[in-house]
Amino acid sequence: MGRNAVAELIRVAPERVLEVWCTPESASLLSGLSRQVPIHADTERGRLTALVNSDSHQGIVVRATPRTLLGLAEILAAMPPDSPALLVLPDAINDPQNLGAILRAAECFGADGVILNRNRGCPVTPVVTKSGVGATELIPLIEVSNADHALRLCQQHHFWVVAASRGHNAQPLEHFTFPSRTLLIVGSEGDGIQPLLVKRADHLVSITQYGAIDSLNVSQATAVLCHEYRRHHVTRARS
Repeated sequence: MGRNAVAELIRVAPERVLEVWCTPESASLLSGLSRQVPIHADTERGRLTALVNSDSHQGIVVRATPRTLLGLAEILAAMPPDSPALLVLPDAINDPQNLGAILRAAECFGADGVILNRNRGCPVTPVVTKSGVGATELIPLIEVSNADHALRLCQQHHFWVVAASRGHNAQPLEHFTFPSRTLLIVGSEGDGIQPLLVKRADHLVSITQYGAIDSLNVSQATAVLCHEYRRHHVTRARS
């Protein structure tokens, strides 16, 4: 759902669109679709809300075939062993708006993929696609069933694991240089990153704060960390 998410879907994968419900003012987004796709261009907003259980649809909802999620081994095997790369692993992010915003930040700063744990965290829902403003259709999404196994597999492929932490033993971000091949792990504000992943991490980093509020939203923190990575390593060319 959402104008930006639907626009990106139609731009990069129009063949996945199966059916569209929208208000008349949103029909202009659909010019790239096959004429065979059923379009309900006079759908009431209440009907759209019921379809996705959210009133943030911006007047358009699409039914589409699921995007194919990639395997981590496949992604790692395709990467040259000495090339810079940034992978992001959100751990136990259960808020779909946070997950969508994390995907958006990762895409904006040229991450090479986001690793999603099917057993810990929110799946890609309509709310995720809306808050990701199209990132769900652009950034490689990698599905795993065990985050610890994913971490160790990345280390075997010469990645250094950097975990965001507020602990006293974390290195302040302004004094830290990201390795060229980084697996960045971020956790929820409530539970944080699971202890096993923290234990296996190569580096713990913290974002120094100066205001009265004592923590950043996880998606904001992800944006800061991804930007800092790109400050040291040139952003890959966009396709």
